[in-house]
Amino acid sequence: MLPRGGWNIEVLLCLGVLAAPLGASVYNCAPLSVPGTPTGINNAGVIVGSGGGHGYIRDAAGNVTQVDYPGKSGTQLLAINNQGVITGQWIAADGTSGLFTVDPAGNFHNVVLPAPYDAQSQVINGINDGGAVLAAAFTPNSMTALIVNPDGSVSTFPLGAPMPSALLIGSLDNAGQFLVPATLSFGVTRLFSSDGSFQQIAWTGPGNIGQTVATALNNVGMVAGYFGAVSGALLISPMGFVRDAAGNFSGLSCMAQPVAINDAGVVVGVDQSGSPSMAVPAPGSPQMQLSVSSIAFAPMAGGTTSAPIPFTVSNTGDGRLDLGGPGLAKSLPPTTPFFQVTPCQIGGTTVNSLNPGESCTASVTASPTTLTPGVYSGTVFLRDSSPGSPHGFPVAVTVDSGIPPGGPQWTSLGMRSAGRVAAITDGAGIDEAFVRGTDNALWHASRNGPGGGWSAWVSFGGVLSNDPVVFDSGSGLQVYVFGGDSALWRISQTSPGSDWSGRSWEALGGGFQGEPAVVLDATAQPLVVARGTDNALWWERAGQPGGVASGWSSLGGLLSSNPAAAVDGKGRVNVFVFGFDQALWQISQDPTSGNWSAWVGLSGMLTDDPAAIRNALGGMEVFARGGDGGLWHIAQNGPGGAWSGWSGLGGLIQGSPAVAMNQDLRLDVFAVGSDSALWHIAQLRAAGAWLPWEGFPGGVGSAADAFRNPAGLLEAYVRGADGSVQEIQQGAPGVWH
Repeated sequence: MLPRGGWNIEVLLCLGVLAAPLGASVYNCAPLSVPGTPTGINNAGVIVGSGGGHGYIRDAAGNVTQVDYPGKSGTQLLAINNQGVITGQWIAADGTSGLFTVDPAGNFHNVVLPAPYDAQSQVINGINDGGAVLAAAFTPNSMTALIVNPDGSVSTFPLGAPMPSALLIGSLDNAGQFLVPATLSFGVTRLFSSDGSFQQIAWTGPGNIGQTVATALNNVGMVAGYFGAVSGALLISPMGFVRDAAGNFSGLSCMAQPVAINDAGVVVGVDQSGSPSMAVPAPGSPQMQLSVSSIAFAPMAGGTTSAPIPFTVSNTGDGRLDLGGPGLAKSLPPTTPFFQVTPCQIGGTTVNSLNPGESCTASVTASPTTLTPGVYSGTVFLRDSSPGSPHGFPVAVTVDSGIPPGGPQWTSLGMRSAGRVAAITDGAGIDEAFVRGTDNALWHASRNGPGGGWSAWVSFGGVLSNDPVVFDSGSGLQVYVFGGDSALWRISQTSPGSDWSGRSWEALGGGFQGEPAVVLDATAQPLVVARGTDNALWWERAGQPGGVASGWSSLGGLLSSNPAAAVDGKGRVNVFVFGFDQALWQISQDPTSGNWSAWVGLSGMLTDDPAAIRNALGGMEVFARGGDGGLWHIAQNGPGGAWSGWSGLGGLIQGSPAVAMNQDLRLDVFAVGSDSALWHIAQLRAAGAWLPWEGFPGGVGSAADAFRNPAGLLEAYVRGADGSVQEIQQGAPGVWH
């Protein structure tokens, strides 16, 4: 979960500046009084934009004039050149639209694209000083940029499939260059030249933050835009930037989304609240000086916090040095990072800028949450508006002790496993563990309660195509597997606590893939759900050993994961899967009628298999690995109640998580981190907030099962790095240390 040996801790000491090495530009920012979003600015300071279905022109003195295309509704003004010629389009209520230019005298001129582009959807978004305009035409499968010259000639640039962005193209300079902005599915902007070649404009600074969306281009090689971290289908906290002709980036702390830039570097766009804003370059050149070149913390135990180590930031230049509050440029597992930096302060007051000759003081604290001994390093980056930014220095801490006194210890069960471990305590208090051996047979070991010795492993035979699933039916344990024939097979205890003598495999039919899920339904019978070879969800009431099963029935759907199942506080069976859209889907069985509901989509952008459990409120709670590699969860406020919406718990995990409930009803989630160690995160109280991630030392090969035994202790089982089965348990109920 935690990268061993180094990562970047990016502290934003200039709000919004998250780019590659910054140039010397500093900006004065102010609100812009216009009736809508500004979309263009020329060298005379004339601004155009749109709002409320009307276009507007704001002159350099601040006077605003409304503009409407004659006889049409939905006028949008989109760009202005240095001769005062404006491009725009109108979109009527019936869906018809048109492109136009309007000159300084107020004369409108239609822009008509040549066939076949005249019959396609169109946008217009740029004009240069020579009067050439930039447009785009697109169908669901293709997009073409077109430069329409004053003499009527047209240059076309095939761009492939259109991107899901309202701004498909942006700006046209006097050299014939234009922008194709990024989207969530295409992480960099392309700057095209008149010959059809292009270069990429992408954030390449420390942290490799999300997407870079460049939207504005001037005639001296400057580009403006924004970028931010991507989480699922969202761009988180976009921040503005300006890149100069040499490729240096400057941050715009006041602006979330720059839209246009003139040749003097003046930028218009919207701020973090969505309100119109303007940024004007400020005079002078700041210079940052740091009092330290590195910081090394004294050796410390994992799970503790160091004393803060201070450092000084000074401005030795002749221009204002912009600073801001600290933050992380990317999410680092666990939830609490190893190093924290305080804001820079003067006399106890946080400052956002330093005048020439001024200094402020910040500090760094180490809080290693890992229990694995070793040296952990990172880099503190100081975001600012001076040349060479981001400035930074390395930090390191040595974790000199593994498990604190009284902490959990790993126990090796010896067996080499081919996959995930399944473990549980049976009705007689005996711990039982099952694995698919390297020979693909089912193997079993047991011990008489926590602290007892484990038995030798015994083969139950069979040819398994998946990892086993163990289930307590109330009259004994049952183990479900898919055989080499893709059918479901079961082997069962003859009674709770029995030694499995007289056991035999029982065929339950079907044709499946992956792993099944089993719950006890309202009739006190085992109900099995599985992903069929047709990728639909199938179910069967399996009955008790020797009984009659109900037969398999399809519940439809299009699954891309194994199902997870749990019973809520009202006896309702709930099944959760990922669809091919990577969203979570739910289907439920009524405990009275036995009828199944329709499928319900719960959104998300998820990977690997979900884990489901009944929470302290009696509702369902589901955990899964998100598209960002972190742990995400969604919960109900009671049986059949409303869902909370997805919430991230941080971390950087691999595979699917396992979840169990502590004796005090707090949930505890286990997952293998990117460092191949086992990590867990637990609630502070039942149905409450979550504590930071905590790691257990020792390499792990795959995720495990987890459950609460009769002594109230949680146990977790993993497949070790060498393939052996490993077990760890709490020292007291709810306490790992």
